[in-house]
Amino acid sequence: MKPPSDSRWLGSSLLLAAAVLVVGLAVYLSFVAPRIGEMRRLEAACASLRTQLYEQAMVGREREELVRFLDREGLSVRDDELQEDGITYLARLVESAGLETLELTSGRGKRTVSSSTAPLGLTVRGRFARILDFVRTLEKSPRLVTVDAFSIELIDEDSVLEADFTVTVYDPKGGQ
Repeated sequence: MKPPSDSRWLGSSLLLAAAVLVVGLAVYLSFVAPRIGEMRRLEAACASLRTQLYEQAMVGREREELVRFLDREGLSVRDDELQEDGITYLARLVESAGLETLELTSGRGKRTVSSSTAPLGLTVRGRFARILDFVRTLEKSPRLVTVDAFSIELIDEDSVLEADFTVTVYDPKGGQ
């Protein structure tokens, strides 16, 4: 039989090992597990962003192919809205949405056989619902219009927002 001091030593060692395991588990649950969860969430967000960027690039390629392959007759003007140049057209849409135009600038244009394009810089001020109406109007537009960049910020405590857009309006007449 073993002397009593050895069994106390073994019991103390087992108790110490159990305490170390409990502390290790507590550290894991407190620090490591939440970080792993956050890393998984960030990886999913990154994958979603990659998908969105890919889809945006595909839309850009499709847009360029449409403009390149359609001839002037294929982009024929059907009503008075399409007769306006891109800047006038965009300004009219902003006004009809009830927004205040702070800035409307034209970038360097690009001509193709059947149309021309120019990125337009647009800064507007208004309430969220009106800005949303404006974006929906762009989506439903009879003209080919793309929003290339968009940012929005709160200007004052009365829920007035300022939105910056970079928009491309495709002009079937070939002039911008």
